[in-house]
Amino acid sequence: MTPHMNVMLAGLDHYVRDKAAACRHLEEWTAAGKQWLSYKTIPWNKESADEVYEYWANTTGFQHPLVDGIVIDEANGDDLESYGYFAAAVHRLNANPRFRGKSVHARCDALYGDDRSTEFARVCLAGGGYLCWERYFGEERTAKAMRESLRRYMAAPMVKWERVFPGVTRRMVMAFGSMSEPPENMNFLPTVDHRVCMDMQMQYLATYPAFFGIGGIQWYHNGHAGEETVRCIGRLYRHYAIDGKTEPMIVSPFNLGHIVNPDFGDGTKGWTLMPAAADSLQVKTYKNYGDRVQGRFFGGIGDRVIRPQGIGDTFFLIRRSAAAPNIFMQEIRNLERGRFYSMKMMTADYQDLLEGWSSKALHAVSIRLAGVTMLPGAKNNFQFPIRQARAIGKFDWKYRFYSNYHWRVFRAGGTSAELTVTDWGGDFFPGEPAGQELMFSFIEIQPYLELED
Repeated sequence: MTPHMNVMLAGLDHYVRDKAAACRHLEEWTAAGKQWLSYKTIPWNKESADEVYEYWANTTGFQHPLVDGIVIDEANGDDLESYGYFAAAVHRLNANPRFRGKSVHARCDALYGDDRSTEFARVCLAGGGYLCWERYFGEERTAKAMRESLRRYMAAPMVKWERVFPGVTRRMVMAFGSMSEPPENMNFLPTVDHRVCMDMQMQYLATYPAFFGIGGIQWYHNGHAGEETVRCIGRLYRHYAIDGKTEPMIVSPFNLGHIVNPDFGDGTKGWTLMPAAADSLQVKTYKNYGDRVQGRFFGGIGDRVIRPQGIGDTFFLIRRSAAAPNIFMQEIRNLERGRFYSMKMMTADYQDLLEGWSSKALHAVSIRLAGVTMLPGAKNNFQFPIRQARAIGKFDWKYRFYSNYHWRVFRAGGTSAELTVTDWGGDFFPGEPAGQELMFSFIEIQPYLELED
């Protein structure tokens, strides 16, 4: 990603484990003529402009000579008294000659409401700051619905921004959401190509007249994005914002047609089942499992956070037998010979969820893909434990429930392949005790963004 960027927002006051390394990266980055901004929260607990000023003035963004200011998070609007403190503090920072060349940038929702938050935005702009407008778009079920969401929540509000702040487009950073893996995952529909959704957002920005001259683009944030997604963002920057192209970068259908019923919402439709016993493989539902455990996150448009009710709550529940594995399988369709694809799946221990107990254990599961060539390397073939996304039952931020995230990358050998999943860790041994009940869901086959030469 880094060759396609000119501003870094990272580390320094937050997320720094190795300060020496952070300073080395900072020196290298700024020596290349690029900017680095420090991240800082909005201090809602401060009760005066003086307190807010001291809080922000003593950040690395204002104290370090190589850092160009701070990005504060999050200003979601309203006529709160606190915004008066924030505006006064930013005004003092702007006026201080020691901080010449540094600015306060605000990650925000709509601040065009003609109230104290609007004045706060105006003071940030006056000091050279940008407004980082948060527009987090999760997957819609159809391309038509995705386009309508972009029109409604991007294009229409932009008219209001310009009405209140004439010329603000050139000082606006469009902040999209890159969350593509649990526990905060806007790639939550296994029937939709998430990369196409990302591409549609960037193409809309590049072609809709209201965004001509947009000041910047940001994707939030790498910590919740897979390696492929991060590379995809870098290429989107290059394709639209640097090379100036307007045609789609991702040439793939919006809706994935490789697996039938990938989330088991239609019961066992499309799947061939080989249960070890009469009742050892069945379809079940657990309320809020998709949202609170798997982190299927529709997106957030400022304070408009939508969580997809019911999506991901259905799963295959499989009880392990010591005599034979439980098997479910399906033909993978509509592949392109020689193209790369990813396969994703999630598993969880059902009894642990019911009983309020969990561990970071890896589940004994086998995934077989026939008719393809598997890519070698750990980043192409892994399984790891993930904490639950939100509180559910006895589990909260202190006491975590862990499920497993499975990932494979392969090259298609033809137009079809065969996927087989079992609850044994190997061909001849279970790998875990008989009687364990595992939940299987979110089985997604999606084209994979290949590495550049």
